[in-house]
Amino acid sequence: MTEEEKEKLEKANNYFAVECFNQIWTILDKPVKEPKDLETILHLAHASFWHWSQNPKAQPSNIATGYWMLSRAYAVAKNTTQSLLYAQKCVEYNRENELNAFSFGYAYEALARAYQLIKHQEKMEESLQKGFEYAEKVQDAEEKQFLTADLHELKGS
Repeated sequence: MTEEEKEKLEKANNYFAVECFNQIWTILDKPVKEPKDLETILHLAHASFWHWSQNPKAQPSNIATGYWMLSRAYAVAKNTTQSLLYAQKCVEYNRENELNAFSFGYAYEALARAYQLIKHQEKMEESLQKGFEYAEKVQDAEEKQFLTADLHELKGS
């Protein structure tokens, strides 16, 4: 493969990783999701993750976010096993790569969401607590606000 071909492939992987990720939000924001919507977000989440994994310039935060989105998509689809699996992978990946507080906070948000789905109240609350602890360490005000709001949403539901 030539350097030009590698560059084109890298750009394509980056484009599809981002595009698939962003398309998920158009469905997540719908008040009513049809079974077809749920299948679509699962396909999009896997496609986004795969394209990030193929991009040599992907950052560990991209992969961690991919695991988080896979857990979120499966939670919305009410697939408890897969939601918990990807949330656990997200936490583990954050540890292995020593990511920032924002990423760790969302890893625990995913874990709390998965535990909520399987009705494991104690583990959900533990995960929420860890998420809030990481949220306190987030320096960027906007990121802190997003994370804190999502954690409070889970806590209140």
